Amino acid sequence: MDTEKVKIFDYEQYSQIEVKGITDISNDCKPYKGYTIDEFFERLDLPQDYVYTRYFKKRLLFYSQELKVRPESLVDHFKTTRPISVLKCLKLFGHIEHHHIDGMYNTDTYSFVFNLNNYLKKYKIKLNQDNINITIDVFLGKFKESQTGYWVIYVIKNSTRYYLDICEHGNDEYLQTVGIHQYISDNPKLF
Repeated sequence: MDTEKVKIFDYEQYSQIEVKGITDISNDCKPYKGYTIDEFFERLDLPQDYVYTRYFKKRLLFYSQELKVRPESLVDHFKTTRPISVLKCLKLFGHIEHHHIDGMYNTDTYSFVFNLNNYLKKYKIKLNQDNINITIDVFLGKFKESQTGYWVIYVIKNSTRYYLDICEHGNDEYLQTVGIHQYISDNPKLF
C-alpha cells in the first residue's frame, strides 16, 4: 500500500509539490484541451455586446487551458457597467481599464496546490526543513490577498468595450513592454 500522499521534487532553483490524487491530473482532464480559439469562444457563448480581439481570445484560451482562470466567470463581470480600475501604468496611452477574472484556485484543491507550485517557481524557493513553515505562511498570506490573480484588460471607444488581453495581476512590466505594443499593433484606431 502506497502511503506517501505528498512528494516534494527539487529542481535547480525551486521545489514543486505533488499531492497524490490531486495534482496528478492528466492532460485528458484539463478543460478546453484541444480547442481552437473559435471553438472555445463558441462554447463560452459570451455576450455579443462587446468586441473580443484575437489577442484577447488567444490569451484567455491559453490561461484557461493552463488552469489559471475560469473563463465562465467573465459573465458576472459583464453585468458591471462601471470600470473597476484604470491602469495607471498605461495612462500615457489613454483610458485603459481592467477588471478581475476568477482564478481556478477559487474552485478546488488542485488549483490551490497549482498556485503554490507557481509561487515556489516564481520566487525560486527550494523547500527544506528550515523554511517550509514560513514559506507556507507567506504563501497563504499572498494567496488570500491576491484573490484577483488575473486582470481582464479593455478599453471603451465610442461606447463599445474592446477586450484586449488577460494578464497576471500587477504585471506592469508585461503591460508596458509587450501588452501595449500588441494592443496598438492589432487595434491602432483604439489608441
